[in-house]
Amino acid sequence: MEYRRKHGGIGQARLAYLLACLATMFNRANGGEAQLHDFLPGVPEQKPVEIIDAEQMMMFWSKPA
Repeated sequence: MEYRRKHGGIGQARLAYLLACLATMFNRANGGEAQLHDFLPGVPEQKPVEIIDAEQMMMFWSKPA
């Protein structure tokens, strides 16, 4: 309760994200192939990153999030 008093509730954006995660998990558990962006419009589809060698891998990991 102290955290909630200090910072407020989880907010609509966080709630929408959590519900989209649940929907994706239920879809996958039942044989679907949905991605998070299917349930959360506005989230871009993640494209796979092709890494050819160890140097590229280290550069990819060292990028800020």
